[in-house]
Amino acid sequence: YQKNSSGEVISKINDLSYVKEMFFMITEVLFVNAIIIIFCISLFSFISFYLFLINSFILLLILTLNKLFYKKHSYKNYDLQIKNEIFIKNISDTLNNVDVVKNLNKEEYFNNKINKNYKSFINDYKILSKLYINKSCVNKLLGILLIISSVYLFHENTNIIFIIYVETILLDSIYSLTGVFEIYANYKCAKKRLNKIYEENISIPSYDYIAIDKLTFNNLALYKGDMLFVEGKTGSGK
Repeated sequence: YQKNSSGEVISKINDLSYVKEMFFMITEVLFVNAIIIIFCISLFSFISFYLFLINSFILLLILTLNKLFYKKHSYKNYDLQIKNEIFIKNISDTLNNVDVVKNLNKEEYFNNKINKNYKSFINDYKILSKLYINKSCVNKLLGILLIISSVYLFHENTNIIFIIYVETILLDSIYSLTGVFEIYANYKCAKKRLNKIYEENISIPSYDYIAIDKLTFNNLALYKGDMLFVEGKTGSGK
C-alpha cells in the first residue's frame, strides 16, 4: 500500500476478489452441481445404456472443449486484467494530480493517455467477449443436440418427458460446472500478480536523519520527528 499507487492497490483488491470467487465456486460446484450430474448420469444408466452413453459423451465433450478453450485463451484474461490495472492506475493518478496540474498541456497529456488506454482496453474486451459468446453458443448447441438425440431415439419411451426434464437439469449443472474453468483462469492470473508482491519483497527504508547541503541560502538538516513548513510563491522552487 505504501509502495504502490492507489490505482495498483485497487487492482490488487480486485485480484483478491477473484481468489474469493474461486473458493466460493469450488464449494458450490463440488457440493451441488457435481452431485446433481452424478445423480442424473446414474439415473440414465438405469433407464437405458444408450441414454447413459449419449449423456456421458456430451458431458465429456462439453467439459473437454471448455477446458481447451480456457487453456488456449487464458493468457488473454491476464493481458486484459493487466490493461485494466494500468487503466485504473492512470485514472487514479490523474485524479490525485488534478489539484496540482496547472498546465493545460499536461492536462491534455493525461486526457490523451487515459483515452488511449481506455480504447485499447475496450478493444481487447470486445475481442475476448466475442470468443466467450462463441464458446457459449457451442455449449448451447451441444445441449440442444443432446435433447434432440434423446427425443429421436426414445420418443416411444413412456418416460420421454421425464428424460428431457432430467437432461435439462443435467445441462444446467454442466454449464455451471464449465464456469469453474473461467473462474480458475481469472484466479490463476490474479494469483500470478498477487505473488509478485512477495517476489519483489522490497522493504520500505526508514530514515532517522536527512541532510540537504550546498543550498544557496542555508544548509538544512531534518531529524526524525521534526516538522517543517516551506513557504513561497508558485514557481519559487519549493
